[in-house]
Amino acid sequence: MPDTNGSKKETLRLDIVERSLDKYKNADIIVFNTGHWWTHEKTSKGKDYYQEGSHIYDESNDVEAFRRALTTWARWVDANVSPKKTLVFFRGYCASHFSGGQWNSGGQCDHETEPIKNETYLKTYTQKMTVLESVLKGMRTPVAWKW
Repeated sequence: MPDTNGSKKETLRLDIVERSLDKYKNADIIVFNTGHWWTHEKTSKGKDYYQEGSHIYDESNDVEAFRRALTTWARWVDANVSPKKTLVFFRGYCASHFSGGQWNSGGQCDHETEPIKNETYLKTYTQKMTVLESVLKGMRTPVAWKW
């Protein structure tokens, strides 16, 4: 979407999937990955970032946005993927674990070998895992997942 100064503003679409997914409809295996779309500072703030149709939300809760995006994804999978032919995997993400700065300021996550165990740190990710489980339970297509 154009910004007020005419430059392009990046938004995260909650209501559509990437058109290029159509070429994978008949694949034997499809691995979906949210990557770090949901961990960067811009998503946690949610300001002017989430978009549905032509509407860009001034403010939005990142957990609710995650639910909407996953629901859109789940509808696409159920409508376009044959569980008799294709194995579907969903690969989530881990909580941010950079040392020496954030991802965009010199932070590194090399040599991390242990999962994060700090419950306070993980609390917001538990909400998103609950959303994922709920969306997966409502799907016709079986999806194997790893968080």
